[in-house]
Order: sequence, then structure tokens, then C-alpha cells
Amino acid sequence: MKIDDIYACSLKAAALGGEERVVTITGGEVRKVEDGKKKLVLSFAEYSQPLFLNVTNARKIATIHGDEATLWKGKQIVLYPTETDFGGRMVDCIRVKAVPVQEPQQPAAQAQQPGSGGAVRF
Repeated sequence: MKIDDIYACSLKAAALGGEERVVTITGGEVRKVEDGKKKLVLSFAEYSQPLFLNVTNARKIATIHGDEATLWKGKQIVLYPTETDFGGRMVDCIRVKAVPVQEPQQPAAQAQQPGSGGAVRF
């Protein structure tokens, strides 16, 4: 059996269009794959295909959102395409990272009002 047959329904790096994508986890389940091993499979609001997590991605999400996978529903992560060594050759893959924290924007200082004695009003 070919790897693509096992993971045919899994989200592929090509689906990301070469860009990082913020996704929202809508659920997950544990599935047995061909070799009898268990894999955590996540679904996302933004894609119809699920993502079979390897240990690297599962541990990264656990670092970001805690190690209780049942609490990941509704959480966001960033998926990004990259490459990894697999069997001595480089192959496309998906990795995960935290959604960047948005810095709150500082309000612009108001112009001084005439007669304010130089004080800035806010």
C-alpha cells in the first residue's frame, strides 16, 4: 500500500498555496493508520481535509495550547508549508506554530488645543 493511499484524505502542504495560514481547530479524533500506530487527526474550519498530526506537530500544538487535546477545539494555530527529510529525500510537509500576538496599537497623541497651556488632553 502506498503512503498516499493511507493519507489520501489528509491536508497536504500544496493546499496552503505556499503561504502560512491561520486555522481554527474544529475537532479531532484518534485514528489507527496502516502500520497500527495511532495518529491524532485534527479538522479545521478553513479546510475540508483533516490533518494527520505527526509527533512534532502534536507536541508543538501542546506547547501552544496545552497537552489536553480535547481542549484544542476553537483554538487557532498557524499552518505553514516547508520540507523535511523522509527516507533520505526531501519532501513537502506541513508544520505548525503559534498565531503571532498582535501588539495593541498606541493611540496617536492629540494635538495641543489652543489655550490648553501646553497640556495634552486625552
